[in-house]
Amino acid sequence: MPPKIAILHHGYIPHYRVSFYDKLARAGRAEYTVFHGDAPSWIGVPAAEGPFDFPNRRVKNREFRI
Repeated sequence: MPPKIAILHHGYIPHYRVSFYDKLARAGRAEYTVFHGDAPSWIGVPAAEGPFDFPNRRVKNREFRI
């Protein structure tokens, strides 16, 4: 049984990560889901638009300024 993995790294999907997640989906060595929301307000880079060909789930991000 392949391992199950949750990817939360960026909190959103940057455009340059879409092809990487597509390759992971095709490899089939693990069952994973990318959790993503809106890009942080301070980053200045928009989140990639779906639909995506890899398993994903949209979530609501919350920002806390410290």
